[in-house]
Amino acid sequence: TSAQALDTGAGSGPTVDLYLLLLNAWDGNYNLEVKDPYALEGTRKLAAKHVPRRFQVSSMSPGILLEARDLDPAATLALIPLGPIEEDDLEAAAAANCKWLNVDHDFLDPEEAARVKAAGLRLGSWTVNEPARAKELGALVVYCIITDVGAVRDALPPAGPAPRIRQAARGQRLAGRPGLGPILPDCCEHAH
Repeated sequence: TSAQALDTGAGSGPTVDLYLLLLNAWDGNYNLEVKDPYALEGTRKLAAKHVPRRFQVSSMSPGILLEARDLDPAATLALIPLGPIEEDDLEAAAAANCKWLNVDHDFLDPEEAARVKAAGLRLGSWTVNEPARAKELGALVVYCIITDVGAVRDALPPAGPAPRIRQAARGQRLAGRPGLGPILPDCCEHAH
């Protein structure tokens, strides 16, 4: 329920209501990584209700993406390859009508970035925790950089309304509540 606390893996976190308030306070787009096929429909419905057309569904499983496409043909989808980008990954992304490929940054160089773009896909990268590497990826026109480190976000050109999140959180008297920290921008995606 909306009053239940989310399990962040580090103990109880904020309630679903609080989390959705923060989502609505930021006008960016959200990456919803779905690992369990049973979570797809509920996750998609929740996002469609609270942040309509401001999210993409991503998965390592082409089957989950095919199901997401069937549930909503207009959905924005992203395939997450595990390891180097294979031709099968590009084919699976095309079959599911993905618009994105979210790739481990260790497997990205100028040639791979060009290959993804030639396939008609936008490029995202994870988990980039070194500011210098984030800048290199930005030069490759990686549109979304996922990080766990605030210094990476700070090293990139402004792309999201992070100050607005903090302002909204203070305005709603949310800042300082236990479990709130991990939701603030230091661990959010940075799209650019």
